Amino acid sequence: MGITNMDDDAARFGDATGYDDAGTYLNLDGTGTHIADDYRWDWDAEDLGLDSRVLNLTGGRPGSFGYRIGYRQLPRYCL
Repeated sequence: MGITNMDDDAARFGDATGYDDAGTYLNLDGTGTHIADDYRWDWDAEDLGLDSRVLNLTGGRPGSFGYRIGYRQLPRYCL
């Protein structure tokens, strides 16, 4: 977790990073695991306060099946 402050608008710097406007940005990251009965879920998140966020969820029943769901956002700004 962190906080970032941008003094000026920076579209060129913000391209693919999410830091495009002046202001304060809250950057949240985390990971976790949940195990219940024979099932396991793992999750991780990166940069939730930015436009360049990443979310992943993996899980399943070990030895039987598994799954992975992911989301990644990469902002592109026309300069």
